[in-house]
Amino acid sequence: MRQDNQQDKKLGSVSSDQNVQVNDNSDDYAVRTGRAQEIIARVLCALAAIILWLYVMSIDTPNWEKTFTGIMVNIENETQLAENYNMSVISGFNNTVSVTVKGTKNDVNKCTAADLTAYVDLLGIDESGRHQLAVTALADAGLTVVDVSPSTIWVYTDQIATKTVKVDVALYYQIATNLGLGTTETNIQEVTVEGPADVLETIACARAELDLGQITTSMTQRAQLTLVDHNGNPITNPYVKSDATNVLVTVPVFVYKTVPVTVSFKHGYLNSENANVTITPSQITVKGDPQLLEDFDVYPLIELDDTKVTDNYSRLVKLTLPEGISDADRIGNVTVTVNHVGTSTKPMTVETDDFQVIAPDGMEYAFPDDIFNFVLRGPDSLITRVRPEHIKVTVDLTHYAQMSGPADIPVMITPTSSSLVGKVYAEGTYNIQVQLNE
Repeated sequence: MRQDNQQDKKLGSVSSDQNVQVNDNSDDYAVRTGRAQEIIARVLCALAAIILWLYVMSIDTPNWEKTFTGIMVNIENETQLAENYNMSVISGFNNTVSVTVKGTKNDVNKCTAADLTAYVDLLGIDESGRHQLAVTALADAGLTVVDVSPSTIWVYTDQIATKTVKVDVALYYQIATNLGLGTTETNIQEVTVEGPADVLETIACARAELDLGQITTSMTQRAQLTLVDHNGNPITNPYVKSDATNVLVTVPVFVYKTVPVTVSFKHGYLNSENANVTITPSQITVKGDPQLLEDFDVYPLIELDDTKVTDNYSRLVKLTLPEGISDADRIGNVTVTVNHVGTSTKPMTVETDDFQVIAPDGMEYAFPDDIFNFVLRGPDSLITRVRPEHIKVTVDLTHYAQMSGPADIPVMITPTSSSLVGKVYAEGTYNIQVQLNE
């Protein structure tokens, strides 16, 4: 029993010692944890301070610089130079410079080349020649220009003059072998240019260039005009002005076509059976736009009044072609000859009392002559049998109601028999004297 108690005490003693040791270790861990957090907090504060300082320095640094290149140099007061001294700039208008600006980093980084301007001033120049001018550069508010390189440029001036040059057209195209290209036309043939005298001397013409590709018909297009020198190089001086900047170009495309020439008759009395018509030349070669000539298969020369075609009729007829079609062989005139076949003429006399007169009610009229003579033409088999009673002579006074005194009135002569209609007719035209309202 005693031994057990001793063991219990011993165990109790050991347990007590262990508790003390655990408690001691817990306190030490808590202390160490607090110290680590404090160190980390201090480090983070230091880093935040450094970052804040770097940010402030990047934004507010007043001496941050940056150089921009390719800034175009403008030329100012060229209008005054022209008005006061009749001079213009020959060269010096394509210069560029580098501009260095200073400011806060934030402002400098926001700046672009578009925010900068550079110029030279022509004020003070009063004679032609070469002038060295200082370049002035400007930047947006908040930035300072600290350097311009180069700081000066050379500008050449000369007296203003005028010159008239011709318009020249250069065409680029493809065309079928059966087609041809006519003479190109423009709505203006020359332009007047104004600018420095030395530059104007180098101008050869105002050129219009057109790329037409494959062309099959005539066309009209507008083209830009470019002033060029004798080598074909464009004149780039901005102070050279022209009174025209574009031109309307007409490019005629043509094709040749040979077509027969025909003659028609007004009343249809003459035809291939009773008349031989000779046309010299019988065909012509015409020239025109392919679209115009596509359906142009025959040329109707003239319509003849067959009542006026007498024996051995011959007439010289001028070629009058439709617009856009020309006489390729320049014939100019065509001769038409008509010979009657199987027909003959017969003189005829009719008494005026037998006339059919068409007159308004109440109108008075009288024929001074008792008889009326005319000539008929028709087939040999019919003309010999025609008598006055087979013919009707008509006088229409409808449009002469307000007239008085003698008047020369047209006469209409027609067959009364159906067998003669369209075959026998009066050769020529006839009028008769009529006394009106007296």
